[in-house]
Amino acid sequence: MANPEHVEIVKQGAQAIDQWRGHFVCRTLDLTWGDLTDENLTGANLRDAKLTDAFLTMANLTDVNLTGADLTGIRLYKAIGNGKEIHTIQTDQYHVNIVLPTRIIWIDCIHHTVDDWFCFSDEEIEGMELITTIDAGFLTWWKIWKPILQSIVEAIEA
Repeated sequence: MANPEHVEIVKQGAQAIDQWRGHFVCRTLDLTWGDLTDENLTGANLRDAKLTDAFLTMANLTDVNLTGADLTGIRLYKAIGNGKEIHTIQTDQYHVNIVLPTRIIWIDCIHHTVDDWFCFSDEEIEGMELITTIDAGFLTWWKIWKPILQSIVEAIEA
């Protein structure tokens, strides 16, 4: 579980985090399972933070330093990435986040590994109950955006 003190410091913003880091140079922010939904974290230094399974739904991560942070299992529904570890693409229909360290792609609230997304057949995409419940036109969108997203992933991983 997240250290509640750490979650509250992060919710106060970049200056509060910098001040905390000045006092506790050797400590790591533990935000495991922390709820940072809707938080504006612009410019925050979350270097080496434990963000495992953290809720970053609709959070603004613009210019956030996530170097060395554990991003395993983070929830990014409609979050704005920092353009380094988390790349955000707003398409005509869906909000996409690509998490490089863990190689996960979020398309709105659905996530799979990069490899899984690009290996799914049309039948598998059509059979994904959550996707077809949200939007019956997802397969049409996917057929257009799959090669574009593949090119984007290749470019940012290069």
